[in-house]
Order: sequence, then structure tokens, then C-alpha cells
Amino acid sequence: MSADKQKTEHEIYLAKVKVEINHLLAQITRARIEADKMQAETAKVNKETKWYEIVITISATLAVVAIAKLFL
Repeated sequence: MSADKQKTEHEIYLAKVKVEINHLLAQITRARIEADKMQAETAKVNKETKWYEIVITISATLAVVAIAKLFL
């Protein structure tokens, strides 16, 4: 094999490797974006859950007070 042909094959191989690296970097970036979205959604759900518990507790307390007023 001549030196020029060997050099060309090596350059083609390197180009393929660079394309694969760029593809993997794009996948990593997409995964990071997806993870950030999931983290934001989790924070939102956790915040909503906290408020839900507070509302249920207040509602139950008010219901008990209302029933007590009816019978006392």
C-alpha cells in the first residue's frame, strides 16, 4: 500500500471518528436537557404536593369546626 493511500484511509477513518464523537456529544447534550426538564418538573410537582397537603389539612380542620358549630 502506498503512503498516499494509507494517509487517505487514515484521514477517512479520523473523519468517521470525528462524526461519531459529534453524534455522541449531541446525544449527551439532549440527555442533559431532558434531565434538566425532569428536574424542573419534579420540583414543580413537589411544590404542588406541599400545597395540596396544606389545603387538605385546612379543609379538614374547617369541616370539623363547622360540624362542631352545628352541634354545639
